[in-house]
Amino acid sequence: MEHVNQHKGKITTATISAILGNNALQSQKDAMRLMVREWHKATPEHSKSNFTANDPEHLVLAKAAFEEKTGMLISEGGFYTHAENNFLGASIMGFLSDDIVEIIFPSLTDNGKIINAQKYIANNRMHYDTVQFQLHCVRADLCHFIVCTPQGIDSTVVTRDKQWMETHSNMLNCFTAEFLKVVNSKKRSQPYLSALEYNADDNSEWLALAQERFVIKTKLDELNNTLKGINNQLIDFAKEKDCKVVGGGIQAFKMVRKGAIQYAKIPELKAVAMDQYRKKDAEYWSVR
Repeated sequence: MEHVNQHKGKITTATISAILGNNALQSQKDAMRLMVREWHKATPEHSKSNFTANDPEHLVLAKAAFEEKTGMLISEGGFYTHAENNFLGASIMGFLSDDIVEIIFPSLTDNGKIINAQKYIANNRMHYDTVQFQLHCVRADLCHFIVCTPQGIDSTVVTRDKQWMETHSNMLNCFTAEFLKVVNSKKRSQPYLSALEYNADDNSEWLALAQERFVIKTKLDELNNTLKGINNQLIDFAKEKDCKVVGGGIQAFKMVRKGAIQYAKIPELKAVAMDQYRKKDAEYWSVR
């Protein structure tokens, strides 16, 4: 209960990257939902943000591996509210003297190799924002960023960007203002408190439709696999001719897919919250 009270009404490490639009797994709306439900003491929901492990056993093993590798001992962390902005608060896993420690457990490994921590955070705005947020909340200058995989650990030191908080303060203030409007309105809070999921395992109509869909989809998958095999044979035929082949109402030809622009690697966009330039969300229903 104390843990919940500390977080209540605050932007935290669990929501900061989503609010800034740099979290591929969470949106600003997801962050708002998490905070509104926490404020109204609603039942916690499963979080899609699963990049940082919360398993105490994993953390203990990762800390031990780092301490053995470096000879430095990590002291206990905690939850810390920003000294000037009490609507901001960060969970800190541990400290090395005055420096903070952040440990992450990526869901994917790099072909069975140890992941380079410096490259990882340089190419991952979600974790970079989280670390900068932590540094500013506790007024620390350095963070020992540790990446842990089954293959081993790697670490790098991240320096506090003194302009980071100033760059993002307007967006954080606007989000907090909107949050306060929502939680103080029963009508505006209701959509965030309504259930996102209904279990239809006991509904005979749903189960009958689900079974019918399963049978049809199984047949479609088989047909699609057959079609894929035929397409591959047609492509092989065209490759042998080394040109576009036309006949029987179909054609096989070479296509060139233009490479995507890697916006994360553009230095000028490093401090830009890309979500503010995103088009309005389009809602639709889907079956999987």
